[in-house]
Amino acid sequence: MAALIVTYSGLRIQTLNGFTGIHELPIIAQYGISIFIIIFLVNAYNFIDGLDGLAATIGLIIFSIFTVLFHIHGQQAYAVLCVSVIGALVSFLYFNFNPARVFMGDTGSLVVGFLIAICTLKLFNLWFTSPVVSFGPSLTIATIFILIFDLTRVVFIRVTNGISPFKADRSHLHHMICRQQFGHRGGTFIMAAFNILFIVLVLPLSKLRFITFLVFCFCVAILLMNSKVMSYVALLRNKITGAPESKMGVDRG
Repeated sequence: MAALIVTYSGLRIQTLNGFTGIHELPIIAQYGISIFIIIFLVNAYNFIDGLDGLAATIGLIIFSIFTVLFHIHGQQAYAVLCVSVIGALVSFLYFNFNPARVFMGDTGSLVVGFLIAICTLKLFNLWFTSPVVSFGPSLTIATIFILIFDLTRVVFIRVTNGISPFKADRSHLHHMICRQQFGHRGGTFIMAAFNILFIVLVLPLSKLRFITFLVFCFCVAILLMNSKVMSYVALLRNKITGAPESKMGVDRG
């Protein structure tokens, strides 16, 4: 209902500006694509809330980039909205970082995820109707790619194992990282580093088409964000620091 209200108010993808040869979208496609994006990103952000400080840290990175993009487009109202969320997340993170004293929960993650979805819709509308820089769509998708990849990966694993994609398990990226005994803090820093990596990749690959860049990001994520690579990183950490830190329980993802 929330997604329907937003799209009915006019905030929806109305044109793809020639992407995959498609320009103006029929009204049904506008609603379908826009509602799907909102529901997808709301759930993706909710899925990633499984470690102390993780959701807030990822949210800070996303809204920081969004603030810059909205400012470039002269959308000061949206820029102020993003800055307001940043202020809220910074204050929250002070008490949520491991060891956490307060938790985001569904009430927080669904609201923040909803705001991420709304800002993403607005940015894609801006890029498609009045592009300021050619790599704008790629930069937007890179900013939220960690959310996209985690949800896509989890759903794929669950479906291929014959499990409902809505059934909770420990197949999330942060669970995989914590199984290598990185703990809540280590898992949060690693996930944030990957988020920043995809954003930085936009600069040297700015001339790639949007869909090519998206496929490239998925390939990089599959190659780097897996248990084998994380085990090598953990082994390197153990050699440098000695005994690994104690394994911490992760039971909220």
